[in-house]
Amino acid sequence: MTLRIEQLLGNVGGRISAASLDLASLRLDNRDGVLSSRGALTLVNGDCCATRAAPW
Repeated sequence: MTLRIEQLLGNVGGRISAASLDLASLRLDNRDGVLSSRGALTLVNGDCCATRAAPW
């Protein structure tokens, strides 16, 4: 799965999961969220990243 977000990728308390993940955004808010991949996981984040208490 490929996601390209111009501003904020919000995944607060959510789950983004796929066979492979390719994510790019200016900001990521993954507080209490889950990003998971059975294969490659690529994350490109331009500004800041909030991941407190979030498993990768």
